Amino acid sequence: MEAPFSQTTRAAALAAMSTEPVDLLVLGGGITGAGIARDAALRGIRTALVEKGDFGGETSSRSSRLIHGGLRYLEQGNIGLVFEASHERRVLLRIAPHLVHPLPFLFPVYRGARVPAWKLEIGMWLYDALSSFGNVHMHRWLGRKRVARLEPRLRAKGLRGAALYYDAQADDARLVLATMRSAAQAGALVANYAEATSLLKSDGRVRGAAVRDTLNDRTYTVRALVVRTTSTHGSVGRCGTAARRPARAAVAAAHERRPRGGPARAHRPHPRRHVDVPDRRAGDVRAALG
Repeated sequence: MEAPFSQTTRAAALAAMSTEPVDLLVLGGGITGAGIARDAALRGIRTALVEKGDFGGETSSRSSRLIHGGLRYLEQGNIGLVFEASHERRVLLRIAPHLVHPLPFLFPVYRGARVPAWKLEIGMWLYDALSSFGNVHMHRWLGRKRVARLEPRLRAKGLRGAALYYDAQADDARLVLATMRSAAQAGALVANYAEATSLLKSDGRVRGAAVRDTLNDRTYTVRALVVRTTSTHGSVGRCGTAARRPARAAVAAAHERRPRGGPARAHRPHPRRHVDVPDRRAGDVRAALG
């Protein structure tokens, strides 16, 4: 069986999405786009996806690569989001243990800290409960001496202890490619180095996009509902409704785009037909697609 990402299948996918009926066109080949394409194809929706560069080469490759339950959202009272994220983390750890690995974190607490030890302990129990006590390990509270042995470079003055808890981290490139391959095997037409240069409009509604094969400079017309999962996709970022600047989340998440190899914030011991989903949560993506 031929690999879904060969030059032959790429060219065939571009030709097919312009000549055969397509229900959904996804712009962007990161993990969000790959996930939408896979989910849609598995539901029987005729799906196409184009990426102007390498699959997973933009935001997905510049994140902290955490698969986390959203601990910081507990303080905001967003219980539903933490419950859903914890469930998805558990699913990924089960179905892709070769790509998603447990990752321990220390949350040190100092005298006079904004979040006191008792509040953190309550939060950790709630975090475990929202994962149905099915995380890799339950959290533990460590005393000052144990914390000092684990992380001798932590400031000792005023240290009260630390919470040890677990999230997970993914091999980002391989996870994107595995998801994209699964989408293609489910029937999605996927192509990289294919740039959406303009949106097709009729009666004030987006009806599709013009897609240019950047390897041979050939342009295809794809008519479908358009879902854009990137802040820009070639020239589309300057075309009509797609030019809106996405609102930045009030609190930057741990998967926020940052230079590759840059330090993560967390400390660890070792009725339109055009839908924008550039930086929204998974639940919003599902709601947008119905």
